[in-house]
Amino acid sequence: MPVSPGPAFTPAAAAGSWETTPTSPPAYTLPPPSQGLPAWLVTALVALVLIGGGALGLYVYKGGGLSASNRGAEENTKLLSPEEAAKSGRTNPYAKYIEITGIRILETPKKQLEVRLAVVNHSLAQLPDLTLNVRLRSTKASPGEAPIAAFNVKVPSMAPLETRDVKTITTTRYRAYELPDWQFLTADFNVEK
Repeated sequence: MPVSPGPAFTPAAAAGSWETTPTSPPAYTLPPPSQGLPAWLVTALVALVLIGGGALGLYVYKGGGLSASNRGAEENTKLLSPEEAAKSGRTNPYAKYIEITGIRILETPKKQLEVRLAVVNHSLAQLPDLTLNVRLRSTKASPGEAPIAAFNVKVPSMAPLETRDVKTITTTRYRAYELPDWQFLTADFNVEK
């Protein structure tokens, strides 16, 4: 069977159908720059905010910003006279840097009361050898109640921010097992001169 020739194939016609016609790229235009605040206005606003913040800080620092409750507490605060300060037991300048903590009470084999304390130096300076007159009280004791025990303890020189463990033997009308536990004891003290 003879084959009939079909339409003539021309490479130019085929090539033209696959080719795209060159087009120019789309034209983009930039938006106009936004119109913000002028530089001089921004500078003035920043200066006003900084000056206002500084003035507010000084006002609060100088005490003008105290609340009514704080003002009342400040008005009730008074300086102690030397006699009142001596009664409070904090006349020695070292006393404000010392803390007594870690109170432990033991009974020795001779039935004596041994008190162990941790004395903390909270200052950034070395403290010399000190003698502390310590009074142990219950946290539940009334203000006029006699201390559970009173004793003197010698504390060797302490480096800045150092803690020293000290112990002493004392007497009391109680046995060691009759005394309050450590969390119910406080230690008032004077620094002897």
